[in-house]
Amino acid sequence: MVVPTAAGGGADVIIENVGNAVAANNRVAKGMPDGYQFVVGFTAHQALHPTLYKTPVYNPRTDFAPVALVVEQPFLLVTRIDFPASNLQEFAAYAKANQAKLQYGTGSGNHISC
Repeated sequence: MVVPTAAGGGADVIIENVGNAVAANNRVAKGMPDGYQFVVGFTAHQALHPTLYKTPVYNPRTDFAPVALVVEQPFLLVTRIDFPASNLQEFAAYAKANQAKLQYGTGSGNHISC
């Protein structure tokens, strides 16, 4: 964000880095709707959160309103070469049928790999 005034003035922007995505999103979702709080929504936090937790603490569809698209990047689902699914539909069917056997790994960025 570019602020056209000197640091320390009334137009300063306070950025709070919260190291936990669920806590950060929940704080904004449950905060006062006064226009002073917003969260940068990542795919991993907004789209995947409801699928990874049995009881999500926030609902991305109802607790947030989109304001602006800041960046757009591709989202990939990758698996081991011998994974028994070769497209998204096969992956979804396999995941539903084998929930107890699946493991996933995540890292920095928006990715999940099986």
